[in-house]
Amino acid sequence: MAAIQQMLLAAAPPAGLTFVSSETTTSDAASFSLSIPAGAQVDDAVIIVVHVANKAGSTPPSNTFGGTGYTSDATSTFATGTHRLQVFVKRFTTTPESVVNFSQTAGANRINAVAHLWRGGSASQILDVTSTVSTGTDSGPAITPVTAGAVVLSIIGQFTSTLGGGQAVPSGYSNTAIRAQTDSYSWLGSTMEARTGMASKPWSGSGAETPGAWTSGGSYDTCRITLALRPA
Repeated sequence: MAAIQQMLLAAAPPAGLTFVSSETTTSDAASFSLSIPAGAQVDDAVIIVVHVANKAGSTPPSNTFGGTGYTSDATSTFATGTHRLQVFVKRFTTTPESVVNFSQTAGANRINAVAHLWRGGSASQILDVTSTVSTGTDSGPAITPVTAGAVVLSIIGQFTSTLGGGQAVPSGYSNTAIRAQTDSYSWLGSTMEARTGMASKPWSGSGAETPGAWTSGGSYDTCRITLALRPA
């Protein structure tokens, strides 16, 4: 009996991608840190989103990403240069670090960072296909994974006049991580909330996935990124 059980276990397919936990932080300092989501283990993958919102209405300054082994995957910068959304990914091949550090070259900016931790991904390739980016729309962009069991992540950075939460995620998405900061953005003429979000949805297995709207009421200057995680 024991031998049969061992054979069945050996033949069992991989469990697939599993969401572990998330983490968020916010800052307006020249340097800041983001804690790695709880429960990180060797072979897990972390997806980090950094959203820089410039209070002055000019191009956000460049960021220095202090982590080692991270890949800068995709960047969405609003056309007027008022804010930027950037994704970094890493697979932990050794004991995961507890924090990752950032710095910016100028002040007067609001920075949100959100992170997802995933388990059961491909050991050779975190992302299934090239990520897609868009600006100025509260839905999309579409992505077409190629591997059965892929998981789609919808990411948004926006200014919104709806303060204090109330963020709705795209239909069918879960594991939501959201961070926001409220401040007076003089160039927009009002107090606004710089909001950053990430949520996931299993790919259907065929065709393109187009994430729906991150509805939040009055939204301005929206940046979007869609990516797909590859399973083992």
